[in-house]
Amino acid sequence: IIKGSLQDKEYSPSDLHRKLLNLNWSDVFTTNYDTLLERAQNDLPYKHYEVILNKEDLVYSRPPRIVKLHGSFPSTRPFVITEEDYRKYPSESAAFVNSVQQALIENVLCLIGFSGDDPNFLQWIGWIRDNIGHSIASKIYLVGVFNFTAAEIKMLEKRNITVLNMNLCKDVAGDHYKGIDMFLDLLQEMTKNQIDLWPKQVESNLYFHFNTADDVKSNCL
Repeated sequence: IIKGSLQDKEYSPSDLHRKLLNLNWSDVFTTNYDTLLERAQNDLPYKHYEVILNKEDLVYSRPPRIVKLHGSFPSTRPFVITEEDYRKYPSESAAFVNSVQQALIENVLCLIGFSGDDPNFLQWIGWIRDNIGHSIASKIYLVGVFNFTAAEIKMLEKRNITVLNMNLCKDVAGDHYKGIDMFLDLLQEMTKNQIDLWPKQVESNLYFHFNTADDVKSNCL
């Protein structure tokens, strides 16, 4: 059903996929089954991400990597999708869990493509909170186009998540593509000629610029 519903080969990577991979991420973790990210790097001659499909691929792998956490087309299974899959994930996918835990201790995390009430998002955030701990986890940014209330933002802040609501930026007007495109352009500009400082110094600059919703709006304008 999943493979029939998501016609992977009928779609090509967009500029957003290429812009995302062109940044200097330590790793890219994805819960998507499609191969758009893997194919996007074919258009980036100076970038190479090792694609990790299973625990065996993790052995001796080195960043930067594209880590497919929930399975991958065409045939890397199981596809993680049900509540029961999530419940058993820490025990059945311990190698992936350890990799994500290490990444969350050492690096800033940008969550892109999740909504605040997305079941996958809620599962992931709960998993991070239960397995990492607030005191040692690095900063987490939730990036996208949102309509959060002040109470919802406060709730996310208590979970160590800073919301970067690109919907506050001029001309985005609810357009998810425009919002993510603007965010990636911003990161590209901020990290230009600062490769040696990525990601720690850039993270502190990002937090300085986007400490509140008003800051997002003023910086975007």
